[in-house]
Amino acid sequence: MNGKTHMAVGLSSCIVLTAVFPTTLTVAGTVVSPALGILATIPGSLGPDIDISGSTASRKFPIFAKIFTHRGFTHTLVIPAILYAILYYSSAGLVFNSQIFGFMFGWVMHIFADMLNRKGVPIFYPLSTRKIHIMTIRTGKIDEKIFLVVWCILCAVAYVYLKQLGGL
Repeated sequence: MNGKTHMAVGLSSCIVLTAVFPTTLTVAGTVVSPALGILATIPGSLGPDIDISGSTASRKFPIFAKIFTHRGFTHTLVIPAILYAILYYSSAGLVFNSQIFGFMFGWVMHIFADMLNRKGVPIFYPLSTRKIHIMTIRTGKIDEKIFLVVWCILCAVAYVYLKQLGGL
């Protein structure tokens, strides 16, 4: 998936989450607000591709593209697990914790989107280096464009439906 697709998937998914939890939810024993974390999903959604030279994330921190191989360590659940631990031990307040949550949510949605590509991701690293995929959407091809349109439509429909229900 390309950067725009990752941003759209993360952002639209977090918007749907705000319909389910319009005020707050508890993650790792910490209260967060998905609405306050929405904008943090954007850098989170781009984060795993810090391992690709020339990506939006690696232009900010080019050293990571030299350290990591694409769809390796940064495409696992290790970094979201670290962010989860930060939330668990954090007492920094609602806004900061919501930003960490949004970033983590975007990161996980990026990994999910890359699982839809035939190359897959080693999601269970370090337990396994096997790359898991659940579909065969081709990056940069019409498949990706169709997926993006369908995903955004489904998220819009889900948001409207869930808002009518009034959240949880």
